Amino acid sequence: MYALKLRMTSWKRPPGTSAAVKGLASDFSEEVIAVFDALTETPLLHCRHPTKNIRWRYPEHFPYRVIYEVTEVEKTVVVGAVIHAARHDREWRRRF
Repeated sequence: MYALKLRMTSWKRPPGTSAAVKGLASDFSEEVIAVFDALTETPLLHCRHPTKNIRWRYPEHFPYRVIYEVTEVEKTVVVGAVIHAARHDREWRRRF
């Protein structure tokens, strides 16, 4: 089993969220947490950057990517970003 570390960056909640958005946000949070749980067990199964040790996994129902790095020696998974799948790669490259 791998340890999970999160790199925290600033995040702003959109003003005036409705009840439907809060329910959707809850669903999104549950799926991202499910991805985090899966990463602690099988982090090496997912897409890999061709030249770096950076990988990503998609939640099932949302167009986002969880970008992470696996350190085999320390048995750790460092999550650097959870970003929309359509965002350019330079958005997550700044974080690693």
